[in-house]
Amino acid sequence: MRVVVDTGPSWALLSKHDKWRARGSLEYAFLLWEKASFLLPRIALTETMVHATREIRKAEKSRRKQLCEASLNRIRELGWAVVEHTDGDFAAADQWWQQYSDWPIDYPDAMIAATARRLGADRLWTFDVSFGEFIQKALPNVALVDEARPR
Repeated sequence: MRVVVDTGPSWALLSKHDKWRARGSLEYAFLLWEKASFLLPRIALTETMVHATREIRKAEKSRRKQLCEASLNRIRELGWAVVEHTDGDFAAADQWWQQYSDWPIDYPDAMIAATARRLGADRLWTFDVSFGEFIQKALPNVALVDEARPR
């Protein structure tokens, strides 16, 4: 099973202070049990590192380098494949972003969706309700992780 990961779950697994950490850990355990392969689009990695940068800036100056290294190491330890975007991904994202301009999705969401479509993802892992609704409409063959997880 190929799972494309949005920013929220990746940050929840990295940050001990994120409000979604418990849910992220539970869903991650379920996905590991199902032997999922995780695909992290480059734009989601970038957004995750923006969150890390904000946390690091709050820390004492003497700890910042250590925190940067720790964040990068945690990403590497997950062993997820980082997926680059193609020209086709950009074209699809541009089209969707314009077509759904009245929806509360942003351009990175559209890029992640386009990449998921190109990769033939089975599931998309997000905590963003609006993005999930967009996925259900634009990519009906891609299930959301929360829909597939037993309660």
